[in-house]
Amino acid sequence: MPTLALLAALPDGLDSDVLQKVIIALLVLCGLGVILVLRTVQKLTTRLLAILLLVAAGAALWIQRENLDDCRSQCTCRLFGQDVRVPDIANLNPQCLRT
Repeated sequence: MPTLALLAALPDGLDSDVLQKVIIALLVLCGLGVILVLRTVQKLTTRLLAILLLVAAGAALWIQRENLDDCRSQCTCRLFGQDVRVPDIANLNPQCLRT
């Protein structure tokens, strides 16, 4: 029986550069979601709960984005517990050259 980690594995084509761009797009979507909630949801408790969830998701994404920046010097990256490939571009980190 496959574990949850195997079911949620990232595709091999995603490296840390691509994931940073994806995270920025998701942060923009969180911001647009907050605006949409503020304009459409009328019940205060539902509005606050939805905004809280979107802000929490945005904060988690922002923290993971910063971690992707920092992990390049270590040549290994993890995003929400999943291993992420570091690009093989020597200009980004010459210490991470693959043999």
